[in-house]
Amino acid sequence: MVQTLGLITLNWRGQDVPVKKGGKVTLGGLKQNPVIVGQQVNFANEFKESTVKCVTDMVPGQSLVGLFAPGQGPVIIECDTGQTYSWPDMFLTDRPGFTAGGGGEIPLEFAGGAPIELLAAQS
Repeated sequence: MVQTLGLITLNWRGQDVPVKKGGKVTLGGLKQNPVIVGQQVNFANEFKESTVKCVTDMVPGQSLVGLFAPGQGPVIIECDTGQTYSWPDMFLTDRPGFTAGGGGEIPLEFAGGAPIELLAAQS
């Protein structure tokens, strides 16, 4: 059997942020858009941003002010399958809120440039 992705961990500005099941990462970079010329299909490049969408829970002692601080900062995503993605320039796209009950869910959405990918050695 082969392991498939189950868990991701998120580090934002040096602070580990626990991620609930269902976090979604979209890797940014060049995207090729179709351009129709007569009966031929060409393409034109467009740059698409990376996005990280996840939910964390509010826990005792957690600094929400530090988590919500405006500006850019590094984000590192580690997958339990060995891949690590790093962005030096991500930012929160909105001021997240939190919900009482059910763990105090805090939705987070980050955007940034193209990631750096690191792969763990396979044994």
